[in-house]
Amino acid sequence: MELEKYLDETRLDVIVVAIDQNSQKRKNEYCPWENGAYSKQFLETDFPSFGGKGAKYIEFIVDELKPCIDAKYRTLENRTAMAGISMGSLITVYAACRYPKTFNYLILFSGAFYANQEKIEELVAGTNLSEIRSLYMDCGSSEAGRGTFISKEFLASNRAVYKAVKKKVPIADFKVQEGEEHHYRSFKKRVPKLFTFLNNEVL
Repeated sequence: MELEKYLDETRLDVIVVAIDQNSQKRKNEYCPWENGAYSKQFLETDFPSFGGKGAKYIEFIVDELKPCIDAKYRTLENRTAMAGISMGSLITVYAACRYPKTFNYLILFSGAFYANQEKIEELVAGTNLSEIRSLYMDCGSSEAGRGTFISKEFLASNRAVYKAVKKKVPIADFKVQEGEEHHYRSFKKRVPKLFTFLNNEVL
């Protein structure tokens, strides 16, 4: 409701398509590969492996969902943005690499890239992203609490992905959100930034 109110007030001419997440399968569907060695420092020692179904999730979006939206609404060719929060950022970067002609604008909040850090950096490095027109990315300085090891490494993880993407996408911006944590309250505050970006870059 808050998002709908914001769009009504700003009169942005965009079509927002939200995909409801399955909480029990989220980590598997948002991670293209099983979690790698880098992720272990972020997890409990006995935490089971997860991930590996991300490709099927993106195939559903590209082969079924997007064609349905394009058929029913007045969409614009080469004007498709994809946004993600946390592991949603990971799968968004993966989608852009797999389908760079489909997703032209990327918005990434507090990316949980650590789950597939090695693989996603490798994929970005080996992919032609010249079709991506622009990217906005941010990360809180206190994702797991102020001054914690996890917060420091989380931010380092995001910086590494941004550095890799920046080499391929000239119009890219990364912001450190001082004091912001990995929580819905923080993400909600950043929604206007998402749509300001889209208004400036897409429309």
